[in-house]
Parts: sequence; structure tokens; C-alpha cells
Amino acid sequence: AATAATAAGSAGSHSDAGSAAARPWSLWASVGRLSQRGWLVVVPLLVGVAVPFVIPLLDFEYIEGLQTLLPRGDPLTETFLEVQDHFGVSQIFPNTIVVLPPNPGDVTSRGWLNASCHAMKFMAANVTEVMRAHGREAGDASLQNFAMKASDFSGLMIQGGICTSLLISLLE
Repeated sequence: AATAATAAGSAGSHSDAGSAAARPWSLWASVGRLSQRGWLVVVPLLVGVAVPFVIPLLDFEYIEGLQTLLPRGDPLTETFLEVQDHFGVSQIFPNTIVVLPPNPGDVTSRGWLNASCHAMKFMAANVTEVMRAHGREAGDASLQNFAMKASDFSGLMIQGGICTSLLISLLE
């Protein structure tokens, strides 16, 4: 019985030591150990590698969408552009402005609908003017003929660039 226990004990310790010694060498495990031990060198190297990629980002003043940042000719880029062409940019990047009247009961009042419609028209004109003031013209290739129009808005107060207050008051 004693020899069986001794044999089992030595077999157990032998298998534990054997599994540690039999572990194969791994490049990534070695790189991991070295980077952990030499982190004072690794961190500045990683920052140095990142700097050339960060510097161009500091020059961005205005980006109208992701298209300029996507890799040309990539299948993902082509699919993205195709979906955008078929369904519109608002299906990929939906933008919603919630406009609430000061008094909740005024949602369908002609005065509020008319005022909010004219505010939308003013915003569209103002965005285009601000872009021009910053040196961005409608024909500027970087903006791809950017100009915001009142017809870009749709809601209870405006459809296709036309105020709906008169129509809604006639329907009431």
C-alpha cells in the first residue's frame, strides 16, 4: 500500500512538473513578458507610433460624413455608399430635432406651427451662410456642393420646404 501511495504521489508530481516543462515556446507569450517587464520603454514607443496618425486629425476643421474617412475601393465602403444612395443618408445617420412649443396645448396651433416653420427655414439659410462665412462655398469640392435647404426638414410644421400651418388649420 505504501509503494502504491508513493507511486501515485510521484506520478502526480511528475505529471505536474512535466506539464510545466512540456509547455511549448510561444512568440506572443515571450513578447507579452518582455512588454510587461520593459513597460517604461514600450509606452513611449507606442506613443511615438501613434503620433503620425493623430497629427492629421488635429487639422480637421469640418467633416460632413464618414465618406472622406473610408478606404477607397474597399467592399465595405462600396456597400456603405450603395446603401446610402438607395435609401438616403438619413437611414444611415438619422438626425432628429425635437421642437416643442412653450405650452403643450399649442402643438397644432397655427401661430406656433407657422413660427416654428419659419425658424426651420431660418436655420437652413443660416447654416449655409455660416459655411460660406467660414470659406466654404456650395461649389467647394470638399463639401460636395453643400447647401442646406428648408426642404431638408420634415415634420408637422414643414413638409418639402412649405409651411403646413394653413393646411392643418383648414383640416381642423
